[in-house]
Amino acid sequence: MGTEIKISDLPSRKFDDLKNYINYDTLQNYNKDNTSYSDISCWVDNFEPKIETYLAKQNFKELIKKDKCCKDFNYIIEQILQKIQTLFDEPVQKFTLTNKIKEWRKKFFRVNQNLMCNENSKYGDFDLKPLYDFCEDIAYIKEKISDIEKSDQCKIILSDMSSIKSQLKKNASKLERQIKLTIISDISCSTTIINEPFPSFECKSNAESASERGRHIGSRESGHELTTQIPYSLGNIQDGGRQSLQMKSESETHSGSSSNVTGLVSLPVMGILALSFFAYKYTPIGSKFLAYFRNKEHISINKDDETTNQMLFNASDLNTYSEDVQYNVSYQTM
Repeated sequence: MGTEIKISDLPSRKFDDLKNYINYDTLQNYNKDNTSYSDISCWVDNFEPKIETYLAKQNFKELIKKDKCCKDFNYIIEQILQKIQTLFDEPVQKFTLTNKIKEWRKKFFRVNQNLMCNENSKYGDFDLKPLYDFCEDIAYIKEKISDIEKSDQCKIILSDMSSIKSQLKKNASKLERQIKLTIISDISCSTTIINEPFPSFECKSNAESASERGRHIGSRESGHELTTQIPYSLGNIQDGGRQSLQMKSESETHSGSSSNVTGLVSLPVMGILALSFFAYKYTPIGSKFLAYFRNKEHISINKDDETTNQMLFNASDLNTYSEDVQYNVSYQTM
């Protein structure tokens, strides 16, 4: 099996570790209404030693020799400065905190003059970064396509790229204008990539992700290994959804029809029973039925008396006959 490719291996995510190390998301989550100056001042004071420690451990100098990597690094710094600006109204507070970040960056590039990077290497517009990230990741995916197909995170990568592409389409007209302002020497990128077909391949992971394993735990027999082979096709997913909804609709229609038939048959029967009870209880018909059944009962009793008398008469004759027979037998024996 090839190298296990994860979503964190995509080139556009090369600075995710750096952002985690300096608590970048913590700063971005601060809100103007409930953030104090001391909170941000503390974050800024911790920024310099944290980023210095990170850059000393990582092969950072080799990384930012590339034009896009340099712009991506400056993009993070610019996002930090912009966020601090939005948290305060007082110009003095803004200047004091942002100037600390700017001075650190100047010092860093002054000390590392051998780098093919400086503080002026930036994106002409912040919205261009997702476009260049997309171009960079597509080139990487095409190069590593066989390894990504076997990766457990294959579908996660595809889903992420599809989401980014959808967002880029919404800003296509603006990106078409802005891309002329930023030229990156080591990345071939154009807005035409937004409408180009996505690289066609299939996810063939031998193990499911933890979330998918949880969803399928009740539907798979233990001891059986399942190989996932799902082509990247949003059309297939949508068609499958429509078929599922259609089958569900037909099932509900059939169930509803059966219930309607049962209801239609039951209503007349219940109506007849209710009408009969009302006629028996509150009309002369009820008394006539009662007299009729009493007369039938009287006739039945008389017939039973006649039958009883006949049985007694027959029993008497039988006893007489038995005595005669017994007498005759006794006489002949003597």
